Amino acid sequence: MWVSTSWFEANQHYRRVVSEIKQLSHSGDIQDHLIWRSAKSKIIEALAKRKNAPIYEYRLGRLYEYRAADPYARDEQKILDRDHALNYYDRVVRQRPTWTMGWASLAYLRALSIPANSLADSAYKTALKRAGHERRAQRLNMITGMIRWGFLDQLERINLTKEAHELMQDAREVNNLISTATGMGWIDRLRPIAEDVLGVDNFNARLRRINKRK
Repeated sequence: MWVSTSWFEANQHYRRVVSEIKQLSHSGDIQDHLIWRSAKSKIIEALAKRKNAPIYEYRLGRLYEYRAADPYARDEQKILDRDHALNYYDRVVRQRPTWTMGWASLAYLRALSIPANSLADSAYKTALKRAGHERRAQRLNMITGMIRWGFLDQLERINLTKEAHELMQDAREVNNLISTATGMGWIDRLRPIAEDVLGVDNFNARLRRINKRK
């Protein structure tokens, strides 16, 4: 299948940013890093040649979301970057309303911004309906639910717990979920589920290894 040079270059730069994001976020220079700016430029260039292409909009949103997560960024910059990402995700779901990852990413970022907001609630419920069997969307929706735990009703919490239990049975997901829960402060909600699936000793051993890497 023919692929345009613009898309190929945009995709390569995007993937390079993703692969290096952890190093950048620990070095404190992601805000002005050449790779980030180059990736953004290439994706915008590709978008200009193909209007209404949600994949480009989505990846621009991801770039801003990554930069907003930089612990070294100023608070006002984080807010601006998060708003940029939300705007792109909004555009994505308007252009492609059935795209699971578009809704999952929108719901997640809205939950991080204002979890009690009605827009966050609406996006989360839509993301759950759209997720289907898409594993990445299921994982992100579960994380979003844990962030919004205090705003969920009893049935939503039961369903979320079942989803988390299922995800924890996937060996590829376990460490990532424990690490995410630890970093975001909801490890106590995940603990009983993880201990049930993995066993108490196995879970504690994994948690100790993850904490040592910090």
